[in-house]
Amino acid sequence: MKVYVITREGVYRHEILGVFTLLEEAVEIAEKEIMVEKDGYHDIHINSCDTDELIQDVSQLLMFRQGDGTFSVEKYWGANGD
Repeated sequence: MKVYVITREGVYRHEILGVFTLLEEAVEIAEKEIMVEKDGYHDIHINSCDTDELIQDVSQLLMFRQGDGTFSVEKYWGANGD
């Protein structure tokens, strides 16, 4: 089963903020998390992994970055929610 893992990242991964089975739920939470981020040093990433396999790392799908009271979303090349 594919799951979506939200992480707070700067120079390195700081913490997991949540694990979801639906990409739409992960996006909703990531949008809320980036808006309450206290500084511009951290981004919120949505990553995916398959629980049917030995999980060694995650594949990055989306990155949410802070702006002037808003946020932007970057999609990683080749990333999809399938």
